[in-house]
Amino acid sequence: MFSLKSFAHLESKFADDIKANNLDVWNRVESYEEFNYLTIEYLRGNLSETPYNGPINLDRQSSILTLINLNQRGIITSDGQCSCIKEDGYQQRSFLEFYIIIESKFIVDHFLTKLNNRGVNVIADVFTRMGKDKELTYITTYFKSRSQSIDKLITHKDILDLEEKNGIEYWTISRYENDSLRTTSGAVGLEIDSFNNFPEINNLIACNIFSEEWDSLECDQVLLDCITEIDSNT
Repeated sequence: MFSLKSFAHLESKFADDIKANNLDVWNRVESYEEFNYLTIEYLRGNLSETPYNGPINLDRQSSILTLINLNQRGIITSDGQCSCIKEDGYQQRSFLEFYIIIESKFIVDHFLTKLNNRGVNVIADVFTRMGKDKELTYITTYFKSRSQSIDKLITHKDILDLEEKNGIEYWTISRYENDSLRTTSGAVGLEIDSFNNFPEINNLIACNIFSEEWDSLECDQVLLDCITEIDSNT
């Protein structure tokens, strides 16, 4: 399911744009796979920006290599941070935002539970396509908390209440109207609207994982370990 994928068949299509760092190439993407491929080229430093991210910090070499590995397995991600304590005493929690397509609801549950069991909190919005040529529509939200022993499906109102009670005020939650997607600048680094033009997408999961502790837990490596384990058992 999460094995390394080959993008060789896309190299010639985008070679000239990548060589020229032509950022208009993002407007001509026709599939999730192509978006996936261009994200890898961005992480490699061959494209200077995405529609949602500026120039990448190439000093984060170890974490960039992990992000490339994740994208090569079909998980679109370029937005996260490491856990660290900076010289001025500022403490930074680890988090990672990513997209993944999982058709089976059982596998979605299994995947999110596996992530949570590895020590991170998980917020995941699941979108599906209600018939041919329909926009991706918000279906449900999963919230799995390490510290509060919460493991259930909850609504966005519940999440906002939890923000106030549990002090995770740094976390931004996307909002929806009438169970349908509307443009937000919420919890994820990419806008879901970008994927509405890709008809092959059905069950799309916009996922955020983060640690509440000031420790060395790195969310990108947690995700990579999780999908490697799932692949080895299937």
